[in-house]
Amino acid sequence: MKNSLIPLLAVAMMLLVGCQGGSDLTQPTAQDEQRAGFSPLQEAAVGDFVWDDVNMDGIQDTSETGIADVVVNLYTCDDTMVATATTDQDGYYMFDSLDAGDYYLEFELPDGYVFTLMDQGSDDELDSDVDPDSGTTDCFTLTEDQSNMTLDAGMYMDEGCTWGKGFWKNHTGLGPQPDLVTDLLPLWLGDEDDSLSMEVTTAQMAYDILQQHEYGHPSNGITRLYAHLLAAKLNIANGADDEDIAQTITDADAFLGDHDWESWDDLGQDDRQMVNGWKDMLEDYNEGEIGPGSCDEYHMMY
Repeated sequence: MKNSLIPLLAVAMMLLVGCQGGSDLTQPTAQDEQRAGFSPLQEAAVGDFVWDDVNMDGIQDTSETGIADVVVNLYTCDDTMVATATTDQDGYYMFDSLDAGDYYLEFELPDGYVFTLMDQGSDDELDSDVDPDSGTTDCFTLTEDQSNMTLDAGMYMDEGCTWGKGFWKNHTGLGPQPDLVTDLLPLWLGDEDDSLSMEVTTAQMAYDILQQHEYGHPSNGITRLYAHLLAAKLNIANGADDEDIAQTITDADAFLGDHDWESWDDLGQDDRQMVNGWKDMLEDYNEGEIGPGSCDEYHMMY
């Protein structure tokens, strides 16, 4: 047994002498590792931010905060799940130690939230990269050692609240705000296909009605009824509960099937009061005085 230890002791002494004497016993070079079948670890990473897009414009504002505990799933582009992460208290997430390859992300909505608009604005670090319909990003490629921290997701609370007609007018896509109207069309003012009913088919037409100058004038009660009825129907199409105004809409639609804005001057006092009553009821609904409540109240809280 003792004799068998002699070669091992000799080797140990040679290594010790070599280290003390500055011999070539150094860390292996990259070429040495390659010859031996090894390569340095190459890792990629992806992440970044999930935020509450309070104004629903698809762009991160300084006053908008992150959302914690949102589940984010990472897949390869052939739909193989790779990993799952959860956003931290500030809304950030990250996947690291990834192989180079092609991936996409899936974001799971918290209760009561919907995704905001995708790819808004000119700064890719401040937009939302998630398709609102699928909840996923486009496929992206990570190369070795690449860190992509630009894949963000915007979402906002949508519990069926209501917006006033001014909000809908400003979100027809004809100004700086995004178009939130077109996807909710067509809508009818009046019973469908009645002789004087109006089918609202475009954002431009919706804007004209809400502005109240194309179809009459704000002094015209039917012009005002058009605007608030359209705003109410946009709110309902957007998910708001219509229980408190269902009968008002039914009555107003029946009337508008036989009357348009040009009929206003011929109406008697009782009919004018009736039209104005419908308009007031619909305006109260849109502004949150009745019904599920104003979206502005939620947005003022955050």
